[in-house]
Amino acid sequence: MEPTRSDRLDTSVLIVGAGPAGLVLAIELGQRGIDCVLIEQAATTSNQPKANLSSARTMEHYRRLGFADEVRAVGLPPDYPQDVTFWTRYSTYELSRFKVPTARQAAAMPPEKRRDWQTPELPHRVQQMAFEPILLAKAQALPGIRVLYKHRLIEFHETDGGVSTTIEDIDSKQTFTVSSRYLIGCDGSRSTVRKKTGIEYQGEGSADREFFGGKMLGLYFRCSNMYALLNGAPAWHYWTVNKERRGLLVALNGKDEFTLHIQMPHGTALSEQLAKDWLNQVTGKEVSIETLGLFEWTAGYTLVVDRYRQGRVFLAGDSAHLFTPAAGLGYNTSIEDVANLGWKLAATLQGWGGPELLASYEIERRPIAVRNTEFARFTADRLGGIPIPDELESDTSAGAAARQSTGQLIDDILTKEFQIPGLILGTRYENSPVLVKDKATPPPFDFHLYTPSTYVGARAPHIYLADGKPICDRFGKNFTLLQFNRHAQGADDLINAAKAANVPLDVVTIEDNDARKLYECDLVLVRPDQHISWRGDRLDESAERIIATATGWAQLSN
Repeated sequence: MEPTRSDRLDTSVLIVGAGPAGLVLAIELGQRGIDCVLIEQAATTSNQPKANLSSARTMEHYRRLGFADEVRAVGLPPDYPQDVTFWTRYSTYELSRFKVPTARQAAAMPPEKRRDWQTPELPHRVQQMAFEPILLAKAQALPGIRVLYKHRLIEFHETDGGVSTTIEDIDSKQTFTVSSRYLIGCDGSRSTVRKKTGIEYQGEGSADREFFGGKMLGLYFRCSNMYALLNGAPAWHYWTVNKERRGLLVALNGKDEFTLHIQMPHGTALSEQLAKDWLNQVTGKEVSIETLGLFEWTAGYTLVVDRYRQGRVFLAGDSAHLFTPAAGLGYNTSIEDVANLGWKLAATLQGWGGPELLASYEIERRPIAVRNTEFARFTADRLGGIPIPDELESDTSAGAAARQSTGQLIDDILTKEFQIPGLILGTRYENSPVLVKDKATPPPFDFHLYTPSTYVGARAPHIYLADGKPICDRFGKNFTLLQFNRHAQGADDLINAAKAANVPLDVVTIEDNDARKLYECDLVLVRPDQHISWRGDRLDESAERIIATATGWAQLSN
């Protein structure tokens, strides 16, 4: 039953915005037994192309939540090339090609060949409009999760122990009240939640570039013979570099659906005819299409909010940070936000999470958003600022030389944009009140090189165990104590301390020399989001203090 004006809904968590961040947060909560209401202004899931790359880390979270295989079943076909290419025009000269294995090739790749991607879940090329219905179905299948489309937030105020929010049914114009313990704004760049809290974006609100800086045209279209017009083997991304028009063409289904992005000169009005003309320009041939969508969006943002929280109101996803979409970091950073926040909300509501736990959300996530937005800006600066020699399209020896030198420059840019395992897998939380201080020296951080480590705050590293399964599949839903030595001093103390504090803890004994070497210690405490809380061969502090710190009740002294 839909609410009426006189209805009042009571729930633990109200989530505003049913994009990927809001839906995954609802799944995180629902799988932990926390009820929530999720509202969205739109009538249904996204029907226009948006995010188009689920990173390895995002796919790991989907694996943890139980539906990575379903996400892999949509998007580009398993044998479709995932290359990134640059052209003068799509029907003429290819300048550069960054080769990426097909999904099937990647899945069949032996572990020793995955040096740069030490994960059981490689990246997957899939559009948001394809995977969002999967997220919705997973959320709606959970007891206690209620999703309301065509509803919007009007106002809210904190009460004793909660938040009272006025919601409007967009069709009926009726309003009703939702009483919740917490309110989470996952409502995007124009976030009503953020605006009403007074929280501000900080950073660069625009950028002046030849490409990826300002208003962009987005054309979503179907073309049955597009691949016949393209010069060369199929690819995932097709960029054009020429004096007349730069563009980015993205293959959506590997068959006949594409999206085209072109920067709009100042004062240009969006129109379907203009989009078709520009598609012909960047292709170098006349293209006959069926237009499926036409939209504007803005590139050039490097923005992160000054704070992630006001009282019982939290921000996540695009409401907390806004990217230029280079390196595919915006949506993936959002998923990591809610993976971090979800278990902390659940622990707090269930009574075993202390006050430092929710306080740690901003401390851990804001520096990562700053790092990721700055990397995206750096990448966009390089992609948007590629110099174009006058002779680039000339069918002469000078033109060939210009294309060769430009291609070499692009090769370097692509390596730096798409080979970033350190950024994707090497996220390490620091200076957090819920991490037990590590006395070792942390591994170096490098965007382009991932160093596996169990240094406290790091993602638990991947390894295949003797049974052929990844170690992450052994982790529990909540905290996991890994025992690499069943006689390790202090294990029983930690188990008893967790039990006394009502902290859900799975204990996993792993007798594997390679895994012990990788994990560096006999005992490793893994958080619900699969980051490391504590590690050691013995207890240097009391077990009670370690558990209290990891769950937000006490911070260990230095």
